[in-house]
Order: sequence, then structure tokens, then C-alpha cells
Amino acid sequence: MSDEAKPFPLPVIPPVLRSQHDAKKFAQAAFGDFFSYPISAAQKLLVSTKAHEWEEQGKKNALQVFHAAAERVPAYRDFLKKEGIKPEKIKTYSDFSQVPVVDKKNYLTRYPLGALSWDGNGQHDQIISVSSGSTGKPFLWPRDTRLELEVTYFFELIFNSFFNRPGKRTLIVDCFAMGMYVGGPFFLNTHLRIAQKGYEATIVTPGNVMDDILRVVQELAPDFDQILLSGYPPFLKDVIENGQEVGIDWSKKRVILYPAGEGFSESWRTAVAEAAGGVDEFTNFLSYYGTADAAVLGVETPWSIALRKKASKSVQTIEEIFGQNRLPSVLQYLPTIRHLEVIANEIHLTTANGAIPLIRYNIHDNGGIMTHTEVADIIGNQFEAEFTKRKVGTPWELPYVYVFGRSDHTAILYGANIYPENIKSALETGLAATKCSGRFIMETEEDHQHNQHLNIHLECQKGAKPTSQLKQRLTMSIVEVLREVNAEYADMHRAVGNRAIPQLFLHVYGDERYFPRTKQKQKWKR
Repeated sequence: MSDEAKPFPLPVIPPVLRSQHDAKKFAQAAFGDFFSYPISAAQKLLVSTKAHEWEEQGKKNALQVFHAAAERVPAYRDFLKKEGIKPEKIKTYSDFSQVPVVDKKNYLTRYPLGALSWDGNGQHDQIISVSSGSTGKPFLWPRDTRLELEVTYFFELIFNSFFNRPGKRTLIVDCFAMGMYVGGPFFLNTHLRIAQKGYEATIVTPGNVMDDILRVVQELAPDFDQILLSGYPPFLKDVIENGQEVGIDWSKKRVILYPAGEGFSESWRTAVAEAAGGVDEFTNFLSYYGTADAAVLGVETPWSIALRKKASKSVQTIEEIFGQNRLPSVLQYLPTIRHLEVIANEIHLTTANGAIPLIRYNIHDNGGIMTHTEVADIIGNQFEAEFTKRKVGTPWELPYVYVFGRSDHTAILYGANIYPENIKSALETGLAATKCSGRFIMETEEDHQHNQHLNIHLECQKGAKPTSQLKQRLTMSIVEVLREVNAEYADMHRAVGNRAIPQLFLHVYGDERYFPRTKQKQKWKR
């Protein structure tokens, strides 16, 4: 394997672009490579490359990204100087593991976007997306040609390996919120290029507007052989169920479900797959791990799903494999493009990232990493017949990342991040300030029909009675504040209506189950 960010023909480090002419020349060459590059070459490399080769090249690339950023990124150069790090002394991967970690708080929010960018210049970034911060203030994420193509190659690899059937037309429905969010526009950009490369595919962009999704499916489906739906998992479930209600027979088409944004249970996958007309759970129901910070980090494969299904058989098995009694998302990733580390049970990322390089960046997701050998030993030959039947071929010896979710007490509902600070804001004024102690616990759960709900447990003040009238008034107050301070929630509320309204549970002051006074630190999320 060469020093390039294989398996795709892109440089590990973005080139220095001194003018718009340079940017144009690079884009022309990069797009030319994309449209001429046979993805079968990447597939062959994935089959032939061994796990240790991926690991070693990933470490080598991470070290290269560090040195390039230390030289070419003003903000990172200043950060290292303040931390007393001399880049020239970071010679080996062992040295690299001593480099201070960064996150939004200690790095990104302390510098302007230009200083965070390659060569202190963000003039060659073609698009900027936003992600909602814990205070409600969005963070701006610029993207350039390299990052856009990097993810496009990755999506093409998955599409061609598992979804594509030559001679069969695919209707790709982008069900993510559009606007300035990363999910919808990014999915559109990448899959439009895939379609333009010669695949028999057409993409439509109704976003998360249910009536529009159902209308385009009803009107366009007769002209296609298969339908690919991508969006937040609970919203895709709503699409399938609402489609049934208006007369869509999903079983008449090959349906592909491609969710992202949050995890789900294996029983949920099975239930939704059946409702969608019998979707193949190993090859046509793959989720991917995406963030505004660095686009797509990993994707489910038949082999990662096999591991997850084996683990899901019992809580004991889950704990034996993943060290916790909850089932994480399990995905494979390309370590030559996204180098991942786990530090104190949190996932850290190193990537050139196209616009803003991230070195040992803490995503604040709980999780871990497993090798191909570890996964192969666990699943054994149990799923061999399933893989043979589906003709999925030789497993990719890429590493696996498992993700439990946010480590910063954030709850996720229909893809929207609900931060403790949002709920605190609602409890600090008006009726809530006089009736509630300020203590609460959030949890997202599924009911017996696999529908998602946000539960909020609130502690009443001493002497306050937890009445149904009080619960109703507090619910309205919290929803009003969430819509005001959290753009993601406001957009999601418009899309799913009453399902966005949290379910409140009021508890008397000092409830030992939820709000014991024996613990000094308040737990905001279960």
C-alpha cells in the first residue's frame, strides 16, 4: 500500500492552494480522477489488504497529518506552542500518542475559522454547514473538494458493494433535513455525483417533510426497481408506517434502508425490515456513522451486523463483548482516512479533513475499537451460510469501531441533539422556577412498537405536588424553550409534530430512585 490515502486516489494531505487558479486545477484533476476511477479497484484492495497493513498505514498517515497541520495551520501551530509541544520531536507513533488532545472547547472555539484552516486560508472552501452546540450557538464546518470527494468515494464503495444491481434503476430518497445542516445536503452532493458517474440512479430531496416523501415515492416508484431511503432511524420508521397508511406496498420494490444519526436495537432493525417488505438485514439495511465534525467515519457491513446480532442475544453477551450492558452501533472504518483512538472510553479522531484538520480530536462519543481478528473469532462460522447466500464475498479486514453515543449527557431524538443546558434554560424561569428544584434526568427510549420517545424526569420543589395540570404546563414550557434555543429540535418538531414532545414524569422532592441526595453530582442522563 502506498503513502496515499488508499483505497481512493486522493492525497493524504490537501495541496497548498495559493490562488483560485490552483484550486480550480486541483478540483478539475480530483473530479477527473473520480469519474475515471473504477471502484472495483478499491474493492480488490479491500479484499487483498491485511489488517496489520491497514493499521500501520493508518498510523503513518496520522503522523503525516500531524506534521503537516503543525506547519500549515496557524491555530494548531499556536496551540502546540502553548502546550509546549515541539513538532520536530514527534517522530514516531509512540511520540504522537503523547500529543495533547483537542475538542471544541479547548481548540476550535478559541480560534477564527481562517486560522483553523489549512494555510490559514478558508477561501477555497466551497460549502459551510452548521452543527448545533450545547448552548444552541451553531458551530460552522467548512468543506472543500477533497473532503467532499473522499466521502463520495466511500459512499460509492458501499453502494456498489451492497446496493447496486446492474440493469436495475434505483430511486434514492434523501430524508434528512436540508438547509444548512450537514446530513441532507452532504448526502445529496455525494449521491448526485455517484449517479452522474454512470449508475442507474436518480436522487430526490424531499428532506424530512413527510407529505413530500410519500408523494415522490408514490409518483416515482413505478419507474424504478428499488428504493433507497436515507435519514434518521426513527424518522425512516415513520416513513415506512405512513407509507403503508396511504397505500404504499413496500414489498413490491426492493427497499434499501440507509439510516444515520443515532443507534437502534436489532429488534428494531428486524421490525422495520419486515414492515418495509422484507428488507435483507445484512446487505440492504446498513447504517453509517456521520458527524458534522468530519463527515462519515464508518459504515455497517454484513460482518459488523453479524457481530452485533450475535451480541444482541443476551445482556450478558453484550457485556462480555463490549464491556457495557447496552448494545452499541458497530461499524467498519478506513484507518488510512479516519485514524481513530480510544482514550478514557472516548473516541478520538485524526484526519486531514479537507478544510479544518483535526488531530487527536475528542468527538465525545463513548465507544471502543476492535480488530478484524477479534471480530472474526467472536462470530466464527455462525454467519458463513448467510454471507454465502448473499454473495458478499471475502470480509474486509478493516478495523471496527463501536459507538454507545454521546458522553456529554446529550440525548438524541429523531437525530436532534437535546442538551442538558436546553432543559436547564426551561427550568430557570416562570412556573418551572417556582415548582421545580432544577434537577432532571433525560432518557430516549423505544416503546413496544419501536417508536422513539424522549422522557424527562423532573424533581419538584419541597411541598410542590406533581399534578397532571403542572405536568402539562411544564411540558408546554419546555417545548417552547427547546424550539427557541435549539434549531435542530425546532426543525425536527416541524417534521414529526407531537412525537417531538417529551414525556414528563414528575417526582416528589428527594425521590430516592431518581434524585438521591447521597450523590453529590447530578446525573442528567440515564
